[in-house]
Amino acid sequence: MAYADCGMKIRHATQRKTRKNGTLYEHVNFACGTYSRSSHLGCKPHIIAEKTVIKLALNEIRGYAKLATYNEEYIIQNIIAQHTSESKASKKTFDAELRSHNKRLVMLNGMIE
Repeated sequence: MAYADCGMKIRHATQRKTRKNGTLYEHVNFACGTYSRSSHLGCKPHIIAEKTVIKLALNEIRGYAKLATYNEEYIIQNIIAQHTSESKASKKTFDAELRSHNKRLVMLNGMIE
């Protein structure tokens, strides 16, 4: 993941603090790498909580999963079409290689005779 402002990858950061009652408090977040590495001059202090990132990612995944259940046949057809397309491209490549090797074989046979 990267921030849109500076394009720098985000870095994982964990802050541990002790509360007045002695219990440990841990805040896990993601922060802008440019901001943290350049003495705060290179970018703005982008910080997002890990819980928020996880929640956003899970919502996105759930959306795709729901779409898959509603349009299962459509997705299956897309996968088959993609596989067929890749197979055709591979076949063309192999056919071209075969023609090239056959030409070379004919040339070598001519040299031997």
